[in-house]
Amino acid sequence: MAASPAVFSPRLHEVQRALARALPGGHVPASSAVLETLPPADPPLIERARMLEDAQPMPHAVQAAPAVRFAAFLDGTQRSEVAFYGAAGMPLVLGVVAAVVRRRVEGRATTWRHAVWSRMYAPRAAMTDAEWVALAGLGIDVIDTSHDAPELADAHPFAIRDGALRQAQRDREQLEQRLAQQWCAETGELLYVDGGIRGSDTLARAPQLVGVVKSHRTLYADAAGRAVIFALREGERSSAFVIESRTKVPVLSWYLRLRGSPG
Repeated sequence: MAASPAVFSPRLHEVQRALARALPGGHVPASSAVLETLPPADPPLIERARMLEDAQPMPHAVQAAPAVRFAAFLDGTQRSEVAFYGAAGMPLVLGVVAAVVRRRVEGRATTWRHAVWSRMYAPRAAMTDAEWVALAGLGIDVIDTSHDAPELADAHPFAIRDGALRQAQRDREQLEQRLAQQWCAETGELLYVDGGIRGSDTLARAPQLVGVVKSHRTLYADAAGRAVIFALREGERSSAFVIESRTKVPVLSWYLRLRGSPG
């Protein structure tokens, strides 16, 4: 019997070097991950935005000398785990959400304010009265994930779990917004918000807030505009544009390249 031919399986770095030679205009990512191990994410979208500065996106050099303008930084976190499986495989999810504002005082970061919520997420519509009462008696806040999603009354356990995860995310955002609103009410200094600010009309209008988005599942440019954005050099920004929708306050935005992209 003839031996099976060897299967050629090039290593990642070998492929990257070959691509770098073939496509000199591109670059190798700084890091990579197996896509199947990544958590579910929002679908990638391309949306159009109203240009504010130029007819089409253009690069603009940021020539001002660096200066510290932000007085504080706002960020949040969450952790959700299936704590128990009820009848018919229904997952009960324990979630902890938190948010903090860290303020710069004489060059050092100190906590201005923080908050933590621990909650159990479960679909009331899928539980008996006795089960719900027992859950509520545990001494922890219980959130009904089926309140605005009645379809969870008879849903796949994964759908119930995902509904809990989405609710935990909304709770984290609510907690972040609460701290941001407190900051705006008590100080006029500039606050760096990790993430967008379109989720709250009040925050979107607040002059003290700047939302910094580092992941770009939605891109606000056509093919020609994206070519300009991806080619930005270190210290350049794109033309400013306005993000508008029927349900949210318009916000001004732009793309900024802080560091060079190669490597």
